[in-house]
Amino acid sequence: MAKFHVDSIQEWQPFEHNGVKYDLGHLSSHMVIFKADKKDYEFVVTYGLHCFTKDDTGTNISYWYEDGRHGQMVCLERYEASKEALQK
Repeated sequence: MAKFHVDSIQEWQPFEHNGVKYDLGHLSSHMVIFKADKKDYEFVVTYGLHCFTKDDTGTNISYWYEDGRHGQMVCLERYEASKEALQK
């Protein structure tokens, strides 16, 4: 069930390729609160397919991932970078 009222993928489903399981939980939507002087602002952060897919790279695996609107080949470089970037 969707956590937020946005027209975007909110929880990416994991996938398996050649016996390796790839978790996309780090790309789940979440709320960020920016505290300003007079008011707090709430933002819903979502992540798109481009965070872990890109066609025709040297680091693609032969797995086509679709989000219901678009599909692309999984790029391991982007997948690993997305995990690393969101740990910070």
